[in-house]
Order: sequence, then structure tokens, then C-alpha cells
Amino acid sequence: MRVEGFSDITFGYNHILKTLYKKGKINPPCGIYGEKLTKKNVTLEHVLCVCHGGKTETGNLALASAEMNNARGNKPLADYLNAEGLAKYCDYFMHLDCPNFNGVKYVKDLLNTIQHVLDLKI
Repeated sequence: MRVEGFSDITFGYNHILKTLYKKGKINPPCGIYGEKLTKKNVTLEHVLCVCHGGKTETGNLALASAEMNNARGNKPLADYLNAEGLAKYCDYFMHLDCPNFNGVKYVKDLLNTIQHVLDLKI
């Protein structure tokens, strides 16, 4: 999360997804919205926003750029997701062979959360 007027100050959650990305252990082709990720812009997106009861747990988190995360805020997920970007993101994790992280389980849980959020239209 960025603080308005302080572009060099960021706050965010630490989680295995972000840690693996920042350490170069994973390198998905894009964020959940299809956007380019860099070590400077990567952040964790709550698929079901915290204000709607979303928790900071693996199946509710996705890598996203800070710009897209901030743009979405707590707006409807459907307004930001696109099928191609989501497919690339999920495909990467389905084929991931990384110790201490089960990509197949992550994608299954993530897609369940996405479906739930889309059904709720939030």
C-alpha cells in the first residue's frame, strides 16, 4: 500500500509468495492482472479485500504490481481481472517446482477464492 504524497514509502504484507519472488526463486510471467512485475513494484493483492472479510492467507493472495493493487483498492475484482493474464499467472504456478510451496494447491485455492469473489460481485 502506498501512502499518498510519499511515493518512496510502502507498506505491505510479507508472505512466502512475495519472499520467493524477491529472492528470485519464482518468476511468473506477469501479475494476477497480466501486468509486468519487478522487484520494485511487486506487492501482494488480497483477492477478497480485507474490508470484505478477506484474510492474509495463501489462497487469498496473489502477486500484483503496486500500481494495479492501488488502482483496484476495494473495487470489484471483475473490473480488473482479464482471462489471459489470469491464465498466464495460474499456468506458471501449476508448473512450478519449488521447495516449500505447492503451486498446484495454490492455484486451486486461488481460483476457488476468485470464483467466490466473482459470485459475490465484490
